[in-house]
Amino acid sequence: MTETQRYLKATAHLGAGAQRSSPNLAQQIADRLRERIQFGEIKPGERIREVPLAAEFDVSRGPVRDALKLLERERLLRLEGRAGAVVREFTAEELTSIFHIRADLSGLGMRMAAETEPRPAEALDALDAGVALLRSIADDPDGPVADYIQVRRRISEIINRIGRASYLAHILVDFEREIAAPWAGVFGKGRQHRSSDTWARIVRAVRDGDAEAADAEGRRIVLESLDEILRLRNEA
Repeated sequence: MTETQRYLKATAHLGAGAQRSSPNLAQQIADRLRERIQFGEIKPGERIREVPLAAEFDVSRGPVRDALKLLERERLLRLEGRAGAVVREFTAEELTSIFHIRADLSGLGMRMAAETEPRPAEALDALDAGVALLRSIADDPDGPVADYIQVRRRISEIINRIGRASYLAHILVDFEREIAAPWAGVFGKGRQHRSSDTWARIVRAVRDGDAEAADAEGRRIVLESLDEILRLRNEA
């Protein structure tokens, strides 16, 4: 078991809550494809075809088609009939709008956690451990992007749990799914180091009950990602 797996297992009860039980075949395939998009293995604009997926998962095309429909409803894909599906691409204007809305919600979630009394010591310690793990992954040249994203997500879940912001957490998950493909492309090692520093400031603000700092850093971490996405687009 890797360090990331140990952390995720140890903090599962502090995260997003109970997972969906017994997903059907289409949901299982959708989960796998969603992870590939979120972790940058499938890029924006890339085509996904039913026949190769059916062969990979050893199923008929029916469950694959249903899985693609699920991801279309999450706005991750655009279905194109017999041609399969294409991972959604965004204009710069769309990304700017989405990220600014998400930044406001992120700041609100961090503020709510900082203002909550009491803040459970176990959750705060889990946040500290998560930040340390983020830095370890960022320092490791071979540290997987998927590990960084999963730990970052768990830290966010714990903060929202501290702030008793369950409904807000669901909204943020929907936003993250929608922009998963462009977001995954910015998690190079340089961005990981900068991001882990910002997460450290967020966790410190939550621990100290500094709502203003938590709000500001919660917004900052989202808008820094937007800046990185737009910069990479301009350089392409």
